[in-house]
Amino acid sequence: MIAGRRQWLVIGDSISLGYLSAASAAAYGWQVVHAGGTANNDNIYWHTRCMSIFLGNASRWDAVSLNAGLHDLAYPDNEHLSLETYESLLTKTLSIVTSSVRKSTQVVWMRTTPVPTNPPEECVLIPGRLESDVLAYNGAADKAVLASGSATLCDLHKVITECAAWDTATVPLRSAGAPILARRVSSCWERLLPFV
Repeated sequence: MIAGRRQWLVIGDSISLGYLSAASAAAYGWQVVHAGGTANNDNIYWHTRCMSIFLGNASRWDAVSLNAGLHDLAYPDNEHLSLETYESLLTKTLSIVTSSVRKSTQVVWMRTTPVPTNPPEECVLIPGRLESDVLAYNGAADKAVLASGSATLCDLHKVITECAAWDTATVPLRSAGAPILARRVSSCWERLLPFV
């Protein structure tokens, strides 16, 4: 821990790893830490199951951001979760986080990024992912976040859609998309807890 810096914990799938270094560079006055170092935190089931490990000394964190969804909606895949299970586990995850951290800690849910709708045949995602599912899972997450009354939203889906910044062949985003996401993450934090 770097003395004098506010502490931001990032919990998420490979999308969070994609924007992490750029967000870290932009977050003056913050020490940005990814749960598990460079490990992907997988789907919302693992968030729920491993949250106490991810949080560690939960009183340390001034901000916690979370994202999950691209593993949960992938099908067929051993991490696939039904929409109902995803929403239920997200509700439980948010409850665990908000009851563990300080009352002053800002908790932010990062909406899942888009996936290519019609990739070329050689670039079809395996396991499969559909943009219609991304929208449905984001909708379920929005409901859980709103119901929690203790977290806010940062819309990573919108910024990528508006900029058409994803590589049609890949999830996670390639180099073109990660800096755009990092800027969006930074702007969310500037609005919630201004950088110093």
